[in-house]
Amino acid sequence: MASPVIETYCAHFGIESAAFTHHLLARTLHGPARWLRPLLQRFSPEHFTPDLLFLDCVGRVRSRQQLKVETSDFRRDSANRHFSRRVLQLRVSVQAVHDIVIPLLEPTEAHTDRVPTLA
Repeated sequence: MASPVIETYCAHFGIESAAFTHHLLARTLHGPARWLRPLLQRFSPEHFTPDLLFLDCVGRVRSRQQLKVETSDFRRDSANRHFSRRVLQLRVSVQAVHDIVIPLLEPTEAHTDRVPTLA
């Protein structure tokens, strides 16, 4: 069975597993959320909780099917129905998560070259 995403991701980026969710969060937020993150964290400390829970679950997946289930659950999460998360996109981009995670689930030389590096 494949390794969990968290192991492959942390090895690829050279980080500790404790930093995984916040590291991935910073790379997968929609543009507006990236800009407003410091303000949101200060005035609404729980704003990114659904995103962090989703990314924590993503860290445990070992297959595309498991990723699909976690993604579906995140999209249906009632917290994502709020105007700020749904319309203003002050949340994680599922597509950005997939762009990073899918190559890690298929660790061939061609795929790992496609994992976005630190920007």
